[in-house]
Amino acid sequence: MNFFGAIKSGELEITIENGHVINAVTLETLLGDASLAKVADEQEGETGRFQTVLSYLRALDEGDGVALEITENSNLGQCQVRILVGENLPKKVAVLRNGMLITENMPRLKRFGEFKDFVAVLECTSTKGQALLRGMEPPRHDAFEPDRLPPDRRQSGKTALREIGDWVRQMLRRHAQDEISEVTNLDEMAEYFGDDEEEGDGRKKDENPDGDIIIRARPVKTKSRPTSYVRNSDAFDDQEDDGAEGPSASEPSGENEGAGTDGTGSGAHNESSGGDAAGTDGGQGVAPHASAVSAPVRDVRAVLLEDRTRRRIAFTPMTTGNARVHLQDSGADTNRALRVIGTTKGNVKEGAVEGLTLVAGKRIIFDVQLDGEFVGTVRIVTDAV
Repeated sequence: MNFFGAIKSGELEITIENGHVINAVTLETLLGDASLAKVADEQEGETGRFQTVLSYLRALDEGDGVALEITENSNLGQCQVRILVGENLPKKVAVLRNGMLITENMPRLKRFGEFKDFVAVLECTSTKGQALLRGMEPPRHDAFEPDRLPPDRRQSGKTALREIGDWVRQMLRRHAQDEISEVTNLDEMAEYFGDDEEEGDGRKKDENPDGDIIIRARPVKTKSRPTSYVRNSDAFDDQEDDGAEGPSASEPSGENEGAGTDGTGSGAHNESSGGDAAGTDGGQGVAPHASAVSAPVRDVRAVLLEDRTRRRIAFTPMTTGNARVHLQDSGADTNRALRVIGTTKGNVKEGAVEGLTLVAGKRIIFDVQLDGEFVGTVRIVTDAV
């Protein structure tokens, strides 16, 4: 479902031993198989995905009813979108990179109330554009986040996403816009759709009651979140780095994410952490205690060792005292707890490392053993005890 573009173009072919061959010839038939679709529907969050991907595939066919539009973007180079309009289509835009589905929720391409039913497939075909998009992807390859780019390229990334989103929306207006045949004043409904006045806002009452409905944007209050984790450019004092890109020293944050096997650090505990979805340890997982007090750290590294069940953890404490360390699978939306079963410093209790003595400014390095193989991004959560 995620690699339909690469399979359709012939760049990817999968052979399952004693099973299916998935290639450009068989893909559409497999997506139309009701028994396979039923299995896919049973997976969490995947209901109806076979049918959606099948509609994307038909948009890639460039057959009757498919509109192809091409543009030259200053930051992304050549980009193209294929638009298929038809009944009962899900009104989604699939963004592909090198044949892989990255997201269906790109900024400016999420809500399409004014359009007919459609699907669209957006691709950047230039090498420079693909490289820019790749640099904005998190480890899960499911979004574009310009802040992941080096500081001198972030504005280019933001501009590229804004411009390409606006362009796709313009093409949708060209090919999928609902036509307005007639405008009528519905006076009998005026009482239900009046422009309510807020007390003390200074607006006049009865503001053209016979005119159009007025919709005003009001500012949304945002909550500020204190930063308990500080980045800087220090590396390991006596360990070899894993080669992942480190964060910028000029941008303090609560996280320190890198690509692949790099670590993510945080001095604030995460109450939403849960167990492994695969059901390890009874599906309960390990989460930091709700009453924990954060122990801020910086320069976090989590280097993957050879057997894939072990990590070398390193960070620099910002305060002195005893601490408990939790490891989590750093996800795009949630962070799941990883269970530790062994450590070279401190002791293991309930899947976390306890009994660590931290000295402000003095780097601490130790190895941990997980209860299973894990090669994703590790998030480190430190609690004072």
